[in-house]
Amino acid sequence: MTVHRNEGAPPDEATPQPHGSYGDDRYPSPRAMRRRLAFLVDWLLHIGVFFGLLIGLLPAHLATKTLFGIALLAWIAVSFLHRVVVQSIWRTTLGKRLFDLEMVRPDDGGRPDFKFLATWWGIGLVAAITSFSGPKPIVGEVMRRYPRFPCAVRTRDIKSRARALGLDG
Repeated sequence: MTVHRNEGAPPDEATPQPHGSYGDDRYPSPRAMRRRLAFLVDWLLHIGVFFGLLIGLLPAHLATKTLFGIALLAWIAVSFLHRVVVQSIWRTTLGKRLFDLEMVRPDDGGRPDFKFLATWWGIGLVAAITSFSGPKPIVGEVMRRYPRFPCAVRTRDIKSRARALGLDG
């Protein structure tokens, strides 16, 4: 196995590069714009549920805080179902599927399981909440602290890698 040097690591501390991280030659297809657009599609789906429920419940004449709370809980539930449950089954979300991306585990490039996705979803939720509560966003800090952040890579790279390793069937 080729040892890839983590960006910023001292030369004498070479460690395996996480699968799918930028600069990983095992997944050479460009994907930065695809990842951004896939995130936007997924985010619009989740926020669409929030606003759809908010507007749909308006005729019920609920208190504003109750209405907002129900919509917020629905948004969180849809986000969890979509980003954890759906992705653990199909390895991708709707946004990622539209842009030909799939998730890989950073340690071995394999299929992410429910526990892995749920853990990272929780880390993302905490990072998002704390980004609004403090003077500086914490998302960048989370990514620096946890270098094994999950990556989305092009489906064709996953298939090409499987063929090269003789795992395609």
